[in-house]
Amino acid sequence: MLPGREGKLKVTVKTAGYYGKVSKTIALKSDDPVRPDVTLKVKMALVGSAILMPSNHLLLRYRMDKPTTGQLLVRQDPTESGTLAVSELTSSEPWLTVRTRKVEAEESLERGFKAGPGDFILEFEVPEKPGAGAFRAEVTFRTGLTREPVISIPVTFTARAFGVPSTRRLLLRRDRPDGPVSGKMSFRLLGKRDGAEVKVGITPDHYLAEVKLLDSGQLQVTVTENGDREDGGQLQGGELQFVLGAETVLVPVIPPQP
Repeated sequence: MLPGREGKLKVTVKTAGYYGKVSKTIALKSDDPVRPDVTLKVKMALVGSAILMPSNHLLLRYRMDKPTTGQLLVRQDPTESGTLAVSELTSSEPWLTVRTRKVEAEESLERGFKAGPGDFILEFEVPEKPGAGAFRAEVTFRTGLTREPVISIPVTFTARAFGVPSTRRLLLRRDRPDGPVSGKMSFRLLGKRDGAEVKVGITPDHYLAEVKLLDSGQLQVTVTENGDREDGGQLQGGELQFVLGAETVLVPVIPPQP
């Protein structure tokens, strides 16, 4: 900034979800020919009502061989007055179940943490897999304390599909210019799944899908042109569907270029 010209910089930092020592960097540009670019660092010590351990958020991963559960420890900040009392615990999503209990005697938790009398433990569970992908929820509770009467915890749940296709899209080919169109791929099931339970379909009816069970956990699918189709025009793109219960894995089917 040029001599004789002054200004004020107002900085607002959203502190929700942070605790302890936090630093933020501000990049400032000015018309000062000597020092046009200035970097400012804002350091803060954030004090709340409760400490969440091991983190102020939770990541859950689906496992077929064990229940999908997690824990967080809630401990009153030593500088806060009053008494911690976790209540009105709610989850924003129906697939996530959460419970709380007050610790009466010292006990060991996951990842080596120890809970003591007066602490609260939040117990999370995903009873049924909502699908494949990443799902987000928010758990909210009241603390009974002054600084943070309400605390919200972000929860992320990730799950793989029930099976993995050998290709992201199935490219169909002709062995010769006037020959039939065909393509082949495999589909591997994850975990102790039985391939006979998987339903395989294809759209549109330009195509036929032949399914062969290679073993209990792998399917081989051969897609060919439907020779009896009424529409004898150019083949359109299609889609293979692998269905198990409420889940579906889709694989696009790409016809050869004319």
